[in-house]
Amino acid sequence: MLYWPLRATHRTGYAIIGGSAFLLALLGFFVYRRVAPAFRSDPSVAVVPFRDVSPDRDQAYLAEGISEEIRSALTRVPGLRVSGGIPRMGSELNGSVRRTGDRIRVSVQWIDSSSGEVRWSQEFDQPYRNIFGIQDSIVAKISGRLSRQFQPGQIRRHTSDPQVYDFYLQGRHYALQPFPDSTVKAISRFEEALKVEADHSPSLMGLASAYLQSIRLGKEGAGYAGKARKLAGRVLEREPESSEAHRVLCLTDSDRNSAESVCRRAVELDPLNGAAHAAQAAVLLRMGRLEEGQLSALRAEQLDPSNPFHIDTTIQAFHVIEDRKNAFVQLRKLEQLSPKSPLAERWRAILHP
Repeated sequence: MLYWPLRATHRTGYAIIGGSAFLLALLGFFVYRRVAPAFRSDPSVAVVPFRDVSPDRDQAYLAEGISEEIRSALTRVPGLRVSGGIPRMGSELNGSVRRTGDRIRVSVQWIDSSSGEVRWSQEFDQPYRNIFGIQDSIVAKISGRLSRQFQPGQIRRHTSDPQVYDFYLQGRHYALQPFPDSTVKAISRFEEALKVEADHSPSLMGLASAYLQSIRLGKEGAGYAGKARKLAGRVLEREPESSEAHRVLCLTDSDRNSAESVCRRAVELDPLNGAAHAAQAAVLLRMGRLEEGQLSALRAEQLDPSNPFHIDTTIQAFHVIEDRKNAFVQLRKLEQLSPKSPLAERWRAILHP
């Protein structure tokens, strides 16, 4: 059974509709009291998605992927607070990517958010096969400037093959687009990566997620849920603490109590995994634990505000308690990201009867 919340629960909806504003205020209070002071006192950096400046502007997937890999690596630097672009962070890392043939040029700037001062900037112009070294150099430079220890070996590389990495990033790029044809492309790219390296865990999990997203968009293929579950099992055999694998198992578990337990474990393994929080929200809402589900959905969106699937889950969280005002607020966010997507069209039909 896939856990996507579908409709309002009339018996309990009105009982807590007045509490939705309280939940939002509570989340804001938590962020202010626990997060905002830390931003002021601790080293922090917001990693803004890099721009594609390649001649044909066809490397957006690479620019997005590189910036996300750097963000993910920085989260593993002890004592460093990292976000995907929250303005309140103490500093900001932005950049651009230009790929021509087998060479890549990555230009980065690390800027103080309050003063606008450039703390560090550099341009890397190297063969594409050195892409992993470029990322490590950027992370090492920032962590070093902040007097934080970083060793490239601390970051687990799931592959050393640039071709596998390139297919994976293409798949990831298409998987974040909420359209059935994009999901088909994502599945194709992940499969290409796995033809080269059959045990590439990110591609295995990317393929599993693409299967589930295809179902969510109403284009289920033969046995997609079962295939996703098998892929998660393969990854867990080698990586028993994979948050993504637990998330996939959670979403495909027919037992709600078991699914909730697995989702909780996915969040515990990686508290910064927005998709794990979104999966937990879906299960909690199905179980009728609406306040908890709403908070999990909001946390997922907070961690990854540009992910349309997370916004979709947040709309569902407000809709299930019949909070139309906040559901409309979230729908506007979704329309800004992807106005013609099936997700936006479905919610327009539901909220504008």
